[in-house]
Amino acid sequence: MRVFVDTNVLFPFSDRARLGVRVLDPDTYLCELHAQWPKEVFATVTGLAAGKRNPPLTFGDVLARLGKAGWTRFADRLGLTGDP
Repeated sequence: MRVFVDTNVLFPFSDRARLGVRVLDPDTYLCELHAQWPKEVFATVTGLAAGKRNPPLTFGDVLARLGKAGWTRFADRLGLTGDP
């Protein structure tokens, strides 16, 4: 199974099924990654926040930006796993 992540899905479902392709929006894709590898995903986002210098960002800042980008379920899941 291949996964294609996009917000604009223009090709028909029958073609996707025939090719073995699942199309997911980014929020759903990230939630699925988090469900499979919660520690790794959490560590990745924590590292992302720690690496931001100009401007510096906290873990909470990154969650807020993810939410503003439309990835609200993913940001909520990360927020529930505990702030570092």
